[in-house]
Amino acid sequence: MEQYLRETVWRMNPQKSWENTHIKHHIDRRKAKKPFFIQDHIRAMVYSFLSSGIIWTRLEPLIEEHGRIPKIDNIFHQYEVNFVLNSTSDKLYREIQQTVGGTPYLKKQLDALIRTNIPKLQEFEAEYGSIEAYYNTFPTIKDLIRSLSEASSGSPNSKMEQMGIALVSEYLRNVGYDIAKPDRHVRRILGSKRLVLSEKEDAGEYEALKIVEELAKQAGKSVAETDYILWSYCATGYTGICTKSYPNCHVCRVKDRCRYTKS
Repeated sequence: MEQYLRETVWRMNPQKSWENTHIKHHIDRRKAKKPFFIQDHIRAMVYSFLSSGIIWTRLEPLIEEHGRIPKIDNIFHQYEVNFVLNSTSDKLYREIQQTVGGTPYLKKQLDALIRTNIPKLQEFEAEYGSIEAYYNTFPTIKDLIRSLSEASSGSPNSKMEQMGIALVSEYLRNVGYDIAKPDRHVRRILGSKRLVLSEKEDAGEYEALKIVEELAKQAGKSVAETDYILWSYCATGYTGICTKSYPNCHVCRVKDRCRYTKS
């Protein structure tokens, strides 16, 4: 899969390669033990919203070095906390829509960002000294994802509004956590009708996180890079090979291992 990507999509458009992604840059930053601040976390959330609310090809012309999107960053005044908290979701949504388009779902996410999610990040900072210190209290990354994505009666209630498992995973990757994002593309290609790495037609979200982690170990790659290869192999605008309805099996490099061509 990686070789095919390098020969086609990444060769034609190096900006789409793993090495030039926002996630890769921030994983390297975390490995170098450089600090992440609340502005970084707000940007990470906003970018995760864009990944689910906007067709990614609309954003690509705006993406610059290390996956930064300056026109989006400028809308949020570089994620200065007071500016964002004193903004309205209507205003931010309107400016994003004028720049790259948007969806009503994105507007709900922006409202949640202002009303709930940034105040929670501030609470983590106030109580633990930093957001990072709070996140480090969780024994595993799965525990952290669960805390941020699922409602709980625990104290503090860490659930981020309008963010499920996949979106929380994307947010955490955007601040350098080396994990997968169990979105529909990755869950499908791992499932029982494609690579048969799960008994389910679409691998479960936590199951997909574990499977990609195991594949990464076997490949000697980071988890996020392994996930990016799988995703790029499926996504329209990248290779678009392993799509839901009309997969391009005739050019697939792993068709001998796939159940789709045998069904």
